[in-house]
Amino acid sequence: MEKEHILTTKITINGTFYDSQLYSGKLYLWLETNQLAIYNWNNWMLALNEIERPVYFEPRPSEAMQFDLKDLTPYLERSLAFEEAPIDTAIFNHQLYFSDSTGFYSYSLAQLKATKKNYGICLCSKLILLKTDVWH
Repeated sequence: MEKEHILTTKITINGTFYDSQLYSGKLYLWLETNQLAIYNWNNWMLALNEIERPVYFEPRPSEAMQFDLKDLTPYLERSLAFEEAPIDTAIFNHQLYFSDSTGFYSYSLAQLKATKKNYGICLCSKLILLKTDVWH
């Protein structure tokens, strides 16, 4: 494919979420309701290919598309509820790793009925300070 045949598309999703991740064909949106909404990104992109758009003849054309969060509803695969918003998250090897004020956990994204696994690490500041002997 020649560079002049590539269409760059900026996609904006309007909604209330504070983080997003793309991993293995899934779009992960962290909602302000302490939920992780998991959408099928690949199916959504296939559906967007069906939308008629103008043909661009200039080199390296670009376009911008705007959507509301509710437009993704047909592609929602599942939603996971959390007791509190995670401090940090990562997805690796179909595992969600996250930390919150109670510790560090993993959660299998490959299993529909998975439960979180606690690694026995507490991230609360008092415990870390006691373990590192910062206070004299």
